[in-house]
Amino acid sequence: MPELDTTLSEHPNFTLEHVSEAVRDQDLGEMVRAGLTDTPKWLSPFVFYDARGSELFEAICRLDAYYVTRTEAAIFEAHAADMIADLPPDLVVFELGSGSSLKSEIVLRAALARARPVTYVPTDISEAAIVDAAERLTRSYADLEVHGVVASYEDAAEAVHDRYPSPRLGLFMGGNIGNFAAGDALGFMKSLRHAADPGDHLIAGFDLVKDIDVLKRAYDDPEGVTAEFNLNALHHINRKLDAQFDVSSFRHLVRWNPELSRIEMHLESTKDQTVRIGGLDLQVRFAKGETIHTENSHKYTPERIETLAREAGWSVDRTWTDPNRYFCVTRLRPRD
Repeated sequence: MPELDTTLSEHPNFTLEHVSEAVRDQDLGEMVRAGLTDTPKWLSPFVFYDARGSELFEAICRLDAYYVTRTEAAIFEAHAADMIADLPPDLVVFELGSGSSLKSEIVLRAALARARPVTYVPTDISEAAIVDAAERLTRSYADLEVHGVVASYEDAAEAVHDRYPSPRLGLFMGGNIGNFAAGDALGFMKSLRHAADPGDHLIAGFDLVKDIDVLKRAYDDPEGVTAEFNLNALHHINRKLDAQFDVSSFRHLVRWNPELSRIEMHLESTKDQTVRIGGLDLQVRFAKGETIHTENSHKYTPERIETLAREAGWSVDRTWTDPNRYFCVTRLRPRD
């Protein structure tokens, strides 16, 4: 666990608590065993996020080909004031998977322009991400109270509900709902509805269906950063679980699945090979051309967003999009 900067740890406008435990090596091993002994093979996206993986993901977000981050940020820059104009001024703003908090900062600025102080609760499985963001925010905004919560999505929503009074405004950005399979997305949105009271709202980002070439370029960029990010999962397993993946014998592969409306990332074996994972006492055989399915990113239509919201107990309140209709930000409220 990283130590807090002394100045930040003593800052009157910052607190930090742990609700969920970080993913331990034992948990990582269980995930890897489950995925690599299944047919077809898969890995949990948790495997991406060692320190190097987090750095690479931040680099992906800055790529020209990766439209998601800048498009969503532009929507917030243009409409953040409108997004909260008719909400109560004494909002508690919380974020699920807050990361660097750069886009939520746009909403916080709009909130601070209406009323002071503002309470912001960033939640993430990475303590370091929360601390880094909190250091920047508390230095920049004297009237912002930051209360970090180290937790998974579901644990975070329940913790915020239990600790902070309504009205609450939840932020779930980056199109991260697209990483959930259809049934899991519905279950997740139901869990958020369960943790919401009638005066609460949720602002969520949804990546929209668009030209396939735009999608493939975003997940297979010319610079090769996404490929390095995907392959880093094998480096992570090598380091943590005493595995012997020859990473050079796998390649990054991106597919569009039209039936499920999703981009899929895979790692494809370029030869017949057997990989030993010493920490699991496991040998995994790969045929040439066999893949490990590492990530999904589902793309939504406005109609599908409406259906998901309704079935999960939410109503679509307001919607904002960009001129290209690449991405949409939706404000939801609990249905009666």
